[in-house]
Amino acid sequence: MKTFWQKFSFVFLCIASGVMASASFIGIESLGSDNFTGNAADMGRGNSGHSRTQEGISLQNPARLAFDRKTSFMVSLDYQGFYQSSANMGRDGTKLSSFALGFPLGAFGAIGLGMWEVYSNDFYAQSIQDADTFSVDYFGSLTELSPSYALRLPGFMQPLALGIAWRVPTGHLHRNIKRYPEKIDSEQEYWQKDLLLEDISHATWGKSGSSPGYLAFSAQFYQRNWSMYCGFAQGHTLNKKVYLRQAVGIIDTTAQSTNIQEFKIPRQISVGFNYSLSSWLSLSADVQSMAWDNEKLPTLSGLGLKEYDLSADRQMIYALGLQKEGSSKFYESFIARSSFRLGGWYKDWYLDEVHEWAGTVGMGMPLGKRGAKLDVAIAAGHRQATSFDNEWFWTLGMSFTGVAEWGQSSRRIR
Repeated sequence: MKTFWQKFSFVFLCIASGVMASASFIGIESLGSDNFTGNAADMGRGNSGHSRTQEGISLQNPARLAFDRKTSFMVSLDYQGFYQSSANMGRDGTKLSSFALGFPLGAFGAIGLGMWEVYSNDFYAQSIQDADTFSVDYFGSLTELSPSYALRLPGFMQPLALGIAWRVPTGHLHRNIKRYPEKIDSEQEYWQKDLLLEDISHATWGKSGSSPGYLAFSAQFYQRNWSMYCGFAQGHTLNKKVYLRQAVGIIDTTAQSTNIQEFKIPRQISVGFNYSLSSWLSLSADVQSMAWDNEKLPTLSGLGLKEYDLSADRQMIYALGLQKEGSSKFYESFIARSSFRLGGWYKDWYLDEVHEWAGTVGMGMPLGKRGAKLDVAIAAGHRQATSFDNEWFWTLGMSFTGVAEWGQSSRRIR
């Protein structure tokens, strides 16, 4: 594994151009960078708080939508970056990470629709070594489109809500590797060098089987001072259809191939808890698990190298956060009505022997009197890997949440 990346890393050294990138180079040849599926409010709490009510749709916890009172819309943007000190390589870029719509239906529950970027593969670099120039361009992501439904149970069971979501994975990945050799006087001499000039790979993501999606469930329990949830998502198999074309020399000589790679995604289990320490301060904690159990993950090949495998391992995420609640009284000051957040997380990646930790701060700012808000958060941490270069990473997240008066309000939380 290490040998491959030592051979591959020469493309990314001596950077001579701007970049557009995801928050990690690790895993870019396979599933990609593993992203949190939340918004800036979640990020400010260390990506915890999926058990909090009246915060819109959660991919992990569709049941909490049943407690929303108004129709809502949310969109999130992330500015992400990372730096590998051993390779003297850093990247940054901006992306749309999620959006969601929630529609309360009163006694009939609530419906929602969301889209989250689960894995990302965005990268561009150009390297100049002696007389040769190399460029590598990655672009793509694996996203999940998720319609959901949630319902609070009647009578004495009203504090309990159940939710179901249908997650539809989709996306694409494009990789273009080019090598521009030193200037040569004649085409004959150029051809004799038999140099690899271009390596193009294009892949499309989709779920295998007759259904394009898979199911996820959750249960949410709410009381005035505390709430909790548990969630479950089915295991499934992803198909990655890869089209590969390689051009050698200046004569139009190409080698083309098509193959389908399979990724067996394990079931996901998640739990979360939120507790009000006082009228203005709350504590939240979340744990997520995906039992990869040393599955082998196929990758793209190229640059004259053979296809290789990455080893997967059980993925675990531990998140903890604090939030100072903002006042709901519109006549109070802007600071009094704003929320302030502090948190952190520890994550074992889906890749074997890759671990990260991070700390976060955030703020929620009210916009007007109807409940619209702007959330901002900053996260920074360290990613440690045995078979890859260690990385420092950072994210600046921003989410806008708007509410509407039209549509039925859900039942009042008691």
